Amino acid sequence: MVAVILSFLTIRGVSSSFVFTLMLVPLLGGLIKSKNEWTLVIKHILLHTPCYGMVIYLSSMVLSIFIPIMGRTSTNPELLVAIMVNFSTYIIVLSLLPLVTTTVNKRAQADTTMSEFFEMVGSILFTAAAVLALMHLLYRSPYNYTDEYPVPRRVQIFHANRAFHTKDQSVKSRDSALFVIAQDYRGAEDIPFVDGNYSKLECAYDNPYCEIPLYFPTRNRIQERHIRYKTVGDALTLPETKVTMIRKSEERKKLFYDFNIKGSNQISVFLVPQSGWRLTNCSLSAPRKELDDRPLFIFLTCSGEKCGEYRFSLTLAHPGDPIADDDSQLLFGIASHYLYGDHMQSHTIRHLLAEINLKRQNDPAWAIAASAWNVDMIYQYF
Repeated sequence: MVAVILSFLTIRGVSSSFVFTLMLVPLLGGLIKSKNEWTLVIKHILLHTPCYGMVIYLSSMVLSIFIPIMGRTSTNPELLVAIMVNFSTYIIVLSLLPLVTTTVNKRAQADTTMSEFFEMVGSILFTAAAVLALMHLLYRSPYNYTDEYPVPRRVQIFHANRAFHTKDQSVKSRDSALFVIAQDYRGAEDIPFVDGNYSKLECAYDNPYCEIPLYFPTRNRIQERHIRYKTVGDALTLPETKVTMIRKSEERKKLFYDFNIKGSNQISVFLVPQSGWRLTNCSLSAPRKELDDRPLFIFLTCSGEKCGEYRFSLTLAHPGDPIADDDSQLLFGIASHYLYGDHMQSHTIRHLLAEINLKRQNDPAWAIAASAWNVDMIYQYF
């Protein structure tokens, strides 16, 4: 019967079908007679060891697959990880419970004392502690890094030139900043190189995107603990990123814009209506069915020569009475991302990546896989 089952599993492509045979080893216990309760205990443990090893192995495999993924949500994954870590312990301890009744039946009445009972319970607890200790030795940290089998945490690093303008089109501030975004629940302060020089995010405008150089519209997933930044002196020399307003007209509580933008091959555009205006239509996206105050995120990408320049139109509407003499109804942000080529990484980024690559081989805290590139970002009112 076993041969038939193994043959079927092999035909179906299950290369590890030998595992099924290991699961049958405990059945040999019925062929071995036990002279006393200790013989029964030793026989049970020895014959079930392949099963215990398989349970621990499967638990470690599940953890190795899902631990790098579990922290990517806004909810705390530690409870789920703890349940998975303790799964093998539950299984092994439950498999030892039949020994309680079996050994009691084989003992003389004089041997069933309270001390014997506590010794038995203590042995079960010791087994549970041993399994937990083994799992701890296998996974001292949720992250580790080897070239053959990396299990790192994901981090995004942006080195951004930032230019913020006021409503009268003058430059409010211009600097160069390094953004570090943690892609797991543990947050940015758990990253070893994020020290006291890094600050919490401070928004320069009334802007839900908070001037983060986002590549994709994932602002709702990036909470305060996920991101830190600091200004750096290593200013970037990048091709010009430019926003040109070709036309702006008003008609019956509606504003009509035509824009021309110029940047890299990957551009993120942030459109944030101001002063009660609502975005109703954009030539680069589907028309909105409802009038609300949501901003608009647009991602533009192209490949080839002489790309990175776009022209589009935009329509705003006001549900009430617009403020007179207000000439800044739209906050326009643009971020040019350099994911490849000569402008991809600054000296600051390259130095940081070299430090990560050196230290992650021996220190689990530095087990980091970083996506890092330069960004040129501008915010203006129109």
